Amino acid sequence: MFKQIYRDQKRALKSILFWACVLIGVALAIFDLYNNEVLYNMPVERMGMLTAFIHATGLSPNGVFQLCAPLLCTIPYALAFLDDIQTRHINNLLSRMKCSDYYISRAISTGIIGGLYFICVYILLLLICAVVSPTPSIRIILSPIIPFTYIYQKSLLGFIGIYTVHSFIFGFTFNLLTLGISSIIHNKYIGLAIPFVLYHTALLLAWILPKAFVYDFVNYIPYESFNIQIYDLFTVVYRHGVILALGFALYAIGIYRHRVLCIDNAE
Repeated sequence: MFKQIYRDQKRALKSILFWACVLIGVALAIFDLYNNEVLYNMPVERMGMLTAFIHATGLSPNGVFQLCAPLLCTIPYALAFLDDIQTRHINNLLSRMKCSDYYISRAISTGIIGGLYFICVYILLLLICAVVSPTPSIRIILSPIIPFTYIYQKSLLGFIGIYTVHSFIFGFTFNLLTLGISSIIHNKYIGLAIPFVLYHTALLLAWILPKAFVYDFVNYIPYESFNIQIYDLFTVVYRHGVILALGFALYAIGIYRHRVLCIDNAE
């Protein structure tokens, strides 16, 4: 199983599609940074590497990157299980390993690659910010309702670390959700579209219908960035946990519906 996970990671990191999505994400983040420059009343070159990075990603007030991230992180590998079924490559894989090992390795690989997408985007973006704004980083005053403000004020690296871990978990859970939906619907385009639409529908409802039941519903949707509805670490972990469980449940249903049951080859 672990060999299969390693092969999946290696294949994904060599994929042109993966790096194309990474470069698109970096380009969108840079666009957001310069597009919002007027809001900061400060040129990007004077912000410093860390501040520029933070306000190009998690704290971008009008973030195109944040809008597209739920789709970009799922395109490279979230449909791998469906591809295996449609191309019948699953038969070759099951002839070399146990069914249980295949299903588990496919879910783990899909999740990890979704998280690695954000890691790769952030590494490239930090390098670009270091070139564009090599000056010492400053702190832009944040609203007190922004979560983890105390960490932002104390350590920019600490804030970036939390944001990066949060994004990795988001990529992991959202890819699993896409995996589960696509395994049931059996359609690539709809499988990618439903999680993306669900994500933004929840955001839209949170703004246009500020009622308790709407916010309760939104609590079940993980966000790619820290926002005014995330106040503590427990809430973040809880939301991602719900999506993780939902993704695994849908994935299990998809396996059952397509009669790819977990039976050892020996049987």
